[in-house]
Amino acid sequence: MEPLRVGIIGTGLAAQRLHLPALLKLKDLFSLSACASRSEASARAFALKAGLPVVEAEAEALLQREDVDLVLLGLPIELNAHWALKALACGKAVMSEKPLAATRSEGEALCQAAQQEGAPLLLVAENCLFWPHMARAISLVKSGALGSVRLAVLHQAMDARAGAWLTPWRAEPRFAGGLVLDCGVHWAALLNAMFGDAAEVLARPSACDPALPPIDTGAALICYQGGPRVLWATTYSAAPAAEALLTVHGSEGSVAIFIDRTDWRNAAGELRVLTSAMDGYEAEWRHFHEAIRGRTPLAYSAVQALKDLDLTLRVCGQ
Repeated sequence: MEPLRVGIIGTGLAAQRLHLPALLKLKDLFSLSACASRSEASARAFALKAGLPVVEAEAEALLQREDVDLVLLGLPIELNAHWALKALACGKAVMSEKPLAATRSEGEALCQAAQQEGAPLLLVAENCLFWPHMARAISLVKSGALGSVRLAVLHQAMDARAGAWLTPWRAEPRFAGGLVLDCGVHWAALLNAMFGDAAEVLARPSACDPALPPIDTGAALICYQGGPRVLWATTYSAAPAAEALLTVHGSEGSVAIFIDRTDWRNAAGELRVLTSAMDGYEAEWRHFHEAIRGRTPLAYSAVQALKDLDLTLRVCGQ
């Protein structure tokens, strides 16, 4: 079977650093057809690096190409829903960078379009759910291997005030929540996958550094129906932390999720370290290929992506 043909809209850091390495590794499953970007120079540099044969001056032209089966959207958050809707209307499957949309209303409209009978598949690139060691942690929690979960603590600190990834659209965001929404949706996805829908969110976000508008710090208590209490503490204007991103404490054990591993301790304190044979980007692209080919159901639906967006906005005080 021929590889699925990919068109790329938005050739910034996400496309360059996260998705391109996975796509180049999966040449038996995907081929690159064309790209388009707001910056022609950026698009041409990306095409040269990726070996792309075509650079389109306009994204609309890319969506009309017959040699594009699916579209990767690597865009500023406020553009996600707009271009995902256009791509679906053109009959293209969509892999969109997270979150689903910038607002609940946009997310609801996109979710509705993605659920229409016969609509192409839409997968939000929530790579955390596809890292094998993180997926294993979710499975341990849901299976009851930790016993009754009492408490979960999300803790992340990083300094986003410098670095190549702090692109202009992040430095001057046109969406609520700023970095707390941009990065925080990853943690919302993990929490919701483990515990279901949040019943109550008591949020106290703050703007500590005016260079990172509108907020750079999120603090919240999240209550799940019949489930644990979750403490969410994240900041993007402080020295990096070495602690686990998410620790879940149960009556019979615990899991601590790091970027590169999960530490699983049973009630006796015995430790098992779980690692990943592949990264989350390669894993999500492999999954999307199987879903488009009809071999497996989509693992992360637009409905779930909307719930994750909603939880993150609530932590942002929206």
